[in-house]
Amino acid sequence: MLSIICFLAISSLAVLSLTRYRILVICGLYSFYALLTVLDEGHVPRFGPLTIYRALYLILGIAVVALVIQDSNFLLRMRRWPVFSYIALLILVLGSALYSQTNSALDFDDSAGVWNRVVVLGLFWMSAALVQEESDVKFFGITSAGVALVLSLWVIWSASQFDFEALRGGVAVNQNHISVFVLAGAIPLVNCLFSARSYFFRVIVMLSLLLMMLSALILASRGMIAAFAAGAIFLTVRFFRRLRPWTIIALSTLLFLVITTAFFLPGAGQFLARFQEDDVGTFTGRTLVWSHSLRYFSESGLARMIFGQGFSSETFILGPVMPPGLINYHNEYLQWLMGQGIVGLLAFLALIYGVGHRIVVCADPLKDMMLGWFVFLMVAGMTATVGGHYFWIPLGVMVGTSTLKCYVRGSSTGNLKRPAMHAHLPLPFKPST
Repeated sequence: MLSIICFLAISSLAVLSLTRYRILVICGLYSFYALLTVLDEGHVPRFGPLTIYRALYLILGIAVVALVIQDSNFLLRMRRWPVFSYIALLILVLGSALYSQTNSALDFDDSAGVWNRVVVLGLFWMSAALVQEESDVKFFGITSAGVALVLSLWVIWSASQFDFEALRGGVAVNQNHISVFVLAGAIPLVNCLFSARSYFFRVIVMLSLLLMMLSALILASRGMIAAFAAGAIFLTVRFFRRLRPWTIIALSTLLFLVITTAFFLPGAGQFLARFQEDDVGTFTGRTLVWSHSLRYFSESGLARMIFGQGFSSETFILGPVMPPGLINYHNEYLQWLMGQGIVGLLAFLALIYGVGHRIVVCADPLKDMMLGWFVFLMVAGMTATVGGHYFWIPLGVMVGTSTLKCYVRGSSTGNLKRPAMHAHLPLPFKPST
């Protein structure tokens, strides 16, 4: 039954890949990846030699090729993206596989190999390319909120099977992995709480946020909850200039009550219990991992410090001294530093700065939501290696949306055209004098 549903969905996305609604292909990939890796882990549907993910990658490629053919101004639009730092990251990842000390770095069949990493990095560029309308980021926001709500209900149901007493809900899947999807989907709902005009819709939003917060407390991922708090606070502050003070106070109070209420529901004690664990002082062993990694980095030669230890460096750096469950840097920035060296970290930071800068200077109506997302992802990267689908797809959608204002839609062909030179819009280059 699941295979039939997946086949019908993929067929529909294949048709949509040739239309203006190409963003739904990205939404479909995000949904399938989130739901299948959590709800049906280890049983990914296959279509002949292809898994559902590889079939979706193929459809994404078709959508981008069709877009390039149909949109004569695509390359002009792409010039406004942080192209240089992005290409540098791709080159560094590929290069680091050549001097990696692991034997399977170049193995096509290895899910942790370099080619899988390149495909995931490619989602950033493809996600940005498939954004064609201002409303596309709204489609993605609805998708992320819907995925978060489904996963929240599943987490609460799973925890209820153990009377809410099992450790972190008794969920076998990596709790951080689920928390990223749940709390990333909560950011658009926080934006809706402050921007919606319907009181009934605000009630629906608050109930959904309550479920998401309860599931996040059950999963008890402290780093992800801190990242959500940072993103939500930043998003709330952004509304201070647009709403009346009493409106801000009332809505902020409602949001605080939703979060507070979640702490009194069954299963929420899992979050507080994590602060009573024996390894709370080391942040569940993370500080041990970080200190050992930085010590290894400082004792490396100059060349290794500049260019890194190679692809999948954690397997031989952390493997001999850490338990199997901790062979992970638990920090996206440290991941780039150890794997691709100082140049890799600088290229990653340059890309992050480029994305953030474009969001800040854009004039999109959902700019505040994108900034909340951006802050959430940046803070989440400090306690987890989040460089997967849930990281690069949202970043790509935000870049594509924030640079879309530089173009207007043609009346006959439907392609994006560069505005007149006298228009008060930012251009991808400075006109010659």
